[in-house]
Amino acid sequence: MQSINLYKMVSEGPHYTGRNIGENPLKSLTDMLVGKTGRFRQNLLGKRVDYSARSVIVVGPPMSHFECGLPRDLAIILFEFFAVHVMVQGKIANYLSAMDNIEARHPTVWPHISKAVMGHPVLLNRAPTLHRLNIQAFLPQLVNEQALYLHPLVCTGYNADFDGDQMAVHLPLALEAQYEALNLLPVHNFWSPSTGELALPPSQDIVLGSIYLTDKIPRRQLKNPSLFSLSFSEVLTAYYNSKITLHTFVWVRFKKTSASEIGLSTLLADPGRSNFKKLQFGSQILYSHPLVRFKENSNSLYLATTPGRILLNRAFELTSDAITT
Repeated sequence: MQSINLYKMVSEGPHYTGRNIGENPLKSLTDMLVGKTGRFRQNLLGKRVDYSARSVIVVGPPMSHFECGLPRDLAIILFEFFAVHVMVQGKIANYLSAMDNIEARHPTVWPHISKAVMGHPVLLNRAPTLHRLNIQAFLPQLVNEQALYLHPLVCTGYNADFDGDQMAVHLPLALEAQYEALNLLPVHNFWSPSTGELALPPSQDIVLGSIYLTDKIPRRQLKNPSLFSLSFSEVLTAYYNSKITLHTFVWVRFKKTSASEIGLSTLLADPGRSNFKKLQFGSQILYSHPLVRFKENSNSLYLATTPGRILLNRAFELTSDAITT
């Protein structure tokens, strides 16, 4: 092809300008094949796709690590025909009226959009896609804002941060594509394929929040306990009602038979040799520790803790229950 261009230049002599009679630039076969807008890179290696969107990412702590917040304005376009199918199949509207309602953003279409979105994975891609974790699947949750909500734990795999980064959303259509997308959920990408290290490491706000919740109890509070509670739930209720703060020192009743759940089995096995003070009040013997108190023949004990520590422990319990079930 280069030789054809050369022959054309030689045959026309010095009058060849690379333009036709209308002074438009001539394009050879080479020009149509090479370059970013050539046939190979524009049409064969990369193609424009429907059912895709793009938006800025923001942090979404309420989301699970396998969920993302999808703006309603994007969802109603991406899931338009899925919602139409739901309405037509349920004999709620015919095709034309369903399309008109969606076009007009009628309030009655949102329940059908939510039904179409439920359980349908979407793919989030952050360019440049240099390794496998740059494109992962998420289960979308509708949000009223215009940005994509993303859990902070998955940012490491994407090498993303919340300073204006954008991500592309792709909607798999076929059932086979949806099934394949489920294998790209973050629950299947806990480990980095290149280094074998954890791909969902806690960092920044998560670490600071954990430290803040479990802040050390001041010694002056340990010496002057004033609040006693019968359960962890009672402590959290008082915190939610603004009666106490995250760092308020509280003695909470706990079953001695469940001591292994909080790592006290070794401590309680032989209180005489541990850092317990043995106090006797008449016929009753009380074992006292800076963080634990119990009577000798009692089936319960009292733990020194704070609402912040209870909240963090409750979060780990919910996570472990979700994994085991």
